[in-house]
Amino acid sequence: MEEKNLKRRRWVVILLCTIPLWLLVSGGLGIWGYFRAQKEERKKEAARFATVVSAPSMADDFHKLAVVIGARNSAVDGGKGLTRAASWIEGILGPSNTGYAVQKFSGPETGGHPILRIDLQGSEEKAPPLWIVSAYDSPTDEKGIADASSAVVAMVAAAQAVAGDKPMRPIRFVFLPQGHEASQAVSTTEARFVKMIADEGMAHSILYIGNLRGTGGLALASGDSSNPALTALSALGTVLPVEKASGTLAARLFSSGLPAVSLTADPAEPVAAGATESELLATSTGRFVELVRRLMVGK
Repeated sequence: MEEKNLKRRRWVVILLCTIPLWLLVSGGLGIWGYFRAQKEERKKEAARFATVVSAPSMADDFHKLAVVIGARNSAVDGGKGLTRAASWIEGILGPSNTGYAVQKFSGPETGGHPILRIDLQGSEEKAPPLWIVSAYDSPTDEKGIADASSAVVAMVAAAQAVAGDKPMRPIRFVFLPQGHEASQAVSTTEARFVKMIADEGMAHSILYIGNLRGTGGLALASGDSSNPALTALSALGTVLPVEKASGTLAARLFSSGLPAVSLTADPAEPVAAGATESELLATSTGRFVELVRRLMVGK
C-alpha cells in the first residue's frame, strides 16, 4: 500500500513538473508561430495589387493632387492641402488599394502632418535598404505646385509598380510633410528622416525625387561618383553637375555623409514630338521604376 502511494506521488510530481513545462513550450511555439505567420503575411501583402505605370492613370493622379487638392503648404488654408495629400497617399497605397501597410510617424509639430512610409521587404533583410524619398508639401505658385506634385505622383506610381517584385534588398518609400518651405519645420523633418535611416544602419542609396515633368528623361546629381545609382542609371538617363543638386534635400543629406542623389527630369532630353505632359511624366516614371529595379538587386 505504501509502495502504491509512493508511486502515485512520483507520478503526481512528474505531472506537476511536466504540465507547466509543456504549457511553456507550447505557448512559446504558439507565439513563435503567430509572429512567423504575421511576418509571412507582411511579405505577401505587397504582392497583391501591383499595377503598371500608365499615362492615363498618372494624369488622373496628377490632377487630383495638383488641381483638386492644390497648394499643400502650412501658409495656405491652415495646411488643409497637406492633410488631404497625406490622406490621398495613404488611401491609394494602403491595404484597400495597392496593399501596403502605411506607417505614420509624427511630424515636426504636435498634431501636425505625418511622415508616411511604406516598406517592401527584401529576401536579404540585413542588406542595406534603398531609400526613396520626396516631400508631399508644395510651394504656393502654380508651377511649384505642379513640379512638387510630379515627384509625389511618380513615387506613388513606382511603389504601385514594384509592389509585386521580390527585391534582394529592402525598399523604403518615404513621403515627408515638409521639403519646399524655408522653415524650421523642414530642418526638423529632415532630422527625423536621418534618424530613421540611422536606426536601420547603413543605407545602400537614397534617391531624392524632384520634379519629373517636362522631357521624359532622367538626370541624377550627386557628389559621390561611386554611388550605385550612378552606375545603375546607364542607358536610363544622364548625370548632372553636382551644383544642380545644391539646395535640395539630397545635397543636405550628402553633406552629412549619406549616399544621397537627386533624381529629376533631364532638362537636356529632347521632347518627343506630340507627346503630352502626362505621357512624358509616365515615361520618366517608367525609367525611374527601372532604376529602382536595378538597385533592388545590385551590389
